[in-house]
Amino acid sequence: MTAKMLAVALGVVAWGGLLACGPEARVYIGGEGFEAEIAETPRELRLGLGGRDYLPKGSGMLFLPAGGAGDFWMRGMRFDLDFVWIGANCGVVDLTERVAAPEAGANHFSLERISSARPAAYVFEINAGEIEARHIRLGERVVFEGVGWICAE
Repeated sequence: MTAKMLAVALGVVAWGGLLACGPEARVYIGGEGFEAEIAETPRELRLGLGGRDYLPKGSGMLFLPAGGAGDFWMRGMRFDLDFVWIGANCGVVDLTERVAAPEAGANHFSLERISSARPAAYVFEINAGEIEARHIRLGERVVFEGVGWICAE
């Protein structure tokens, strides 16, 4: 059994020096807590939330790309999203609200690219409208629980 297989068997995924504890991971933004699914492998980063019908309220997907967050797109998305862009200093550096899912059958080459206006290390995707409903603002501190050593208190 490889080390990665053993880690998965234990319910912990180790990759890139970070630890993610599946559904146990949480993201706190300015005191607002969310359940977080982690995307950090190349496949997870590429697929994201595409192909899903919904995202449970109060949850999101945390993208931990090596080398920082670049452009995102809504390929295969079936519902609208908000994007919280998080800097290496663990603060909210940008917000992108109410990004519409593409029409069914849209050519993925024509999809709009979504990116932060400021350098971002991580991205947290949540249901559209949650940035406004939870009063998430630029500069707020972000704390990750169950994700290893990044943005932890």
